[in-house]
Amino acid sequence: MRGQQDYRNYMAFAKGRSCVVAELDILREALENMINSIENRFQNNLDFLKARIFDIEHDQSIPYEEKDSQLRSLYDEIEKHTCQLHHSRNKLVICIYSICEATLASICADYKINVKHEDQHNKKKDFYLTDYLFSIDNDYLEKLADAHIVSLPLRELRNHLTHSSSTKNIFKHIADLNNNGLNDITLFGDQVIIRSKDFLTSILNCCYNLLNDAETIAKQKFFSERMSSENDTTNK
Repeated sequence: MRGQQDYRNYMAFAKGRSCVVAELDILREALENMINSIENRFQNNLDFLKARIFDIEHDQSIPYEEKDSQLRSLYDEIEKHTCQLHHSRNKLVICIYSICEATLASICADYKINVKHEDQHNKKKDFYLTDYLFSIDNDYLEKLADAHIVSLPLRELRNHLTHSSSTKNIFKHIADLNNNGLNDITLFGDQVIIRSKDFLTSILNCCYNLLNDAETIAKQKFFSERMSSENDTTNK
């Protein structure tokens, strides 16, 4: 195991990338596989139920009352599986965002970035995604790919799904996501509905792009500061 880890470290730095981000490709593939696996499982169940409904509806040998009872049961099953699918998609949003935040923390640690709160008046001890981005570059919204999407509407969506904040607040953030091309999400009453796995794939790609840019800038900052320090030492 140690030899395999050393080899991964060597290959990562040979390509000019941190170990954390070098392994991001593997993590991204794993999340994509998770998304597809969940979607396929629910879709197979829904397809089976819909096929059963079709067969019963067109079976003239089943008495009306028995047919009605069977169909009600199947429609209830469809509703249950659909609700579970929507719940699973919401959980995946939280998962993707949390992994993105944790990876940013690792990038800061790898490149010895001094992490500070974006809001200087923040009294909290913990650091969050925007703090890591701000510490890497205080102009991150302009310099990092998809920084706006991840740090604003996606962050608020994650917070809403985690803490059930007011629907009024999340409405404008969903509109923001829609305006940025992430259209497979909407509000139905007070419920967030992700209509397809395409939304999950899109936010995963946004996080991936952001992390790659953040790692590049953090690396440049690290080597620039190290070179400056070495020059100062030499000139003394």
